[in-house]
Amino acid sequence: MRAKTMGLDGFWENSDAALDKCAKAKTVTEIVDALNEHFDKSAGDAFFGGSGGDRQMLEVMYEAVGWTVYDVEAEYHFKARDSNGDSFEYCEGDVSRI
Repeated sequence: MRAKTMGLDGFWENSDAALDKCAKAKTVTEIVDALNEHFDKSAGDAFFGGSGGDRQMLEVMYEAVGWTVYDVEAEYHFKARDSNGDSFEYCEGDVSRI
Protein backbone atom coordinates (compact mmCIF):
# COMPACT_ATOMS: atom_id res chain seq x y z
CA MET A 1 0.00 0.00 0.00
CA ARG A 2 1.42 3.39 -0.96
CA ALA A 3 1.48 6.17 1.63
CA LYS A 4 -0.35 8.58 -0.66
CA THR A 5 -3.41 6.33 -0.83
CA MET A 6 -3.81 5.54 2.86
CA GLY A 7 -4.99 7.34 5.94
CA LEU A 8 -2.75 8.23 8.85
CA ASP A 9 -3.71 5.01 10.65
CA GLY A 10 -1.67 2.90 8.23
CA PHE A 11 1.19 5.33 7.66
CA TRP A 12 3.58 3.97 10.28
CA GLU A 13 2.80 0.37 9.39
CA ASN A 14 3.66 1.23 5.78
CA SER A 15 6.90 2.90 6.90
CA ASP A 16 7.90 -0.17 8.89
CA ALA A 17 7.08 -2.45 5.96
CA ALA A 18 9.32 -0.35 3.70
CA LEU A 19 12.17 -0.48 6.22
CA ASP A 20 11.74 -4.24 6.63
CA LYS A 21 12.22 -4.66 2.88
CA CYS A 22 15.22 -2.33 2.89
CA ALA A 23 16.77 -4.38 5.70
CA LYS A 24 16.61 -7.47 3.47
CA ALA A 25 17.74 -5.73 0.28
CA LYS A 26 21.05 -6.80 -1.22
CA THR A 27 21.37 -4.12 -3.91
CA VAL A 28 20.67 -0.45 -4.49
CA THR A 29 18.02 -1.47 -7.03
CA GLU A 30 16.22 -3.50 -4.35
CA ILE A 31 16.28 -0.48 -1.99
CA VAL A 32 14.82 1.77 -4.70
CA ASP A 33 12.16 -0.80 -5.64
CA ALA A 34 11.17 -1.37 -2.00
CA LEU A 35 10.73 2.33 -1.32
CA ASN A 36 8.88 2.97 -4.58
CA GLU A 37 6.45 0.23 -3.63
CA HIS A 38 5.55 2.10 -0.44
CA PHE A 39 6.03 5.81 -1.18
CA ASP A 40 5.71 8.15 -4.14
CA LYS A 41 8.97 9.66 -5.37
CA SER A 42 9.79 13.20 -4.35
CA ALA A 43 13.22 13.91 -5.83
CA GLY A 44 15.77 11.32 -6.82
CA ASP A 45 15.06 7.66 -7.52
CA ALA A 46 12.94 6.91 -4.44
CA PHE A 47 11.61 8.39 -1.21
CA PHE A 48 11.23 7.22 2.37
CA GLY A 49 8.42 9.16 4.02
CA GLY A 50 8.74 7.80 7.54
CA SER A 51 11.84 9.65 8.68
CA GLY A 52 10.05 11.05 11.75
CA GLY A 53 9.33 7.61 13.17
CA ASP A 54 10.99 5.42 15.76
CA ARG A 55 13.01 3.50 13.14
CA GLN A 56 15.34 5.32 10.81
CA MET A 57 16.80 4.37 7.45
CA LEU A 58 20.33 4.96 8.77
CA GLU A 59 20.00 2.40 11.56
CA VAL A 60 18.45 -0.12 9.16
CA MET A 61 21.35 0.26 6.72
CA TYR A 62 23.93 -0.03 9.51
CA GLU A 63 22.36 -3.35 10.53
CA ALA A 64 21.74 -4.69 7.00
CA VAL A 65 24.07 -7.50 5.92
CA GLY A 66 26.41 -6.67 3.04
CA TRP A 67 26.12 -2.88 3.24
CA THR A 68 28.72 -0.26 4.08
CA VAL A 69 27.43 3.06 5.39
CA TYR A 70 29.76 6.02 4.82
CA ASP A 71 29.90 9.83 4.61
CA VAL A 72 27.39 10.14 7.45
CA GLU A 73 26.71 13.83 7.95
CA ALA A 74 23.55 13.33 10.01
CA GLU A 75 20.85 10.72 10.63
CA TYR A 76 19.05 12.21 7.64
CA HIS A 77 22.06 12.47 5.27
CA PHE A 78 24.39 9.57 4.47
CA LYS A 79 25.60 7.24 1.74
CA ALA A 80 25.47 3.44 1.60
CA ARG A 81 27.25 0.94 -0.67
CA ASP A 82 26.09 -2.58 -1.48
CA SER A 83 28.44 -5.57 -1.87
CA ASN A 84 28.56 -4.98 -5.66
CA GLY A 85 30.05 -1.52 -5.11
CA ASP A 86 26.90 0.40 -6.11
CA SER A 87 25.86 3.27 -3.83
CA PHE A 88 22.98 5.52 -2.96
CA GLU A 89 22.73 8.81 -1.14
CA TYR A 90 19.97 9.39 1.40
CA CYS A 91 19.11 13.01 2.11
CA GLU A 92 16.02 13.92 4.12
CA GLY A 93 14.04 10.97 2.75
CA ASP A 94 15.19 11.21 -0.86
CA VAL A 95 17.22 8.31 -2.20
CA SER A 96 19.42 8.84 -5.25
CA ARG A 97 21.74 6.40 -6.99
CA ILE A 98 25.32 7.65 -7.14
